[in-house]
Amino acid sequence: MHRLLRFRLRTLFLAVTLVACFLAWRLSDSQRQAVDAIEQAGGRVYRNFQEPSLSFSFISGGMFPDSIYFSQVRVGRHGPAKPPRQSALDLLIGNADQCVVIAELKLEQTSPAMIDHLKSLKHL
Repeated sequence: MHRLLRFRLRTLFLAVTLVACFLAWRLSDSQRQAVDAIEQAGGRVYRNFQEPSLSFSFISGGMFPDSIYFSQVRVGRHGPAKPPRQSALDLLIGNADQCVVIAELKLEQTSPAMIDHLKSLKHL
């Protein structure tokens, strides 16, 4: 038993480094940059814990030639406004409730850089 508890200082440094790298990877908010870009452009994001739902209303005033029709989408939030408190287990393995599932943005604000930000949101 005493032999199992013996280790070198190099082994301890390696273990601490690996644990620190894992925690830095898990605790970093990979969506933060995309969310900041959307909010700076005047858009809004909805996360999974907010239970957002979409309702569509299609505009049709006859089919005009060479016209593009966009549907109007209304986003309703049914969950809480504030995020629920995360447990230590949620921080270690991830929490699907914190994922951005809907982004609301004006068409004028879309650009190639904004589209890249939107593509980085995996649950959108």
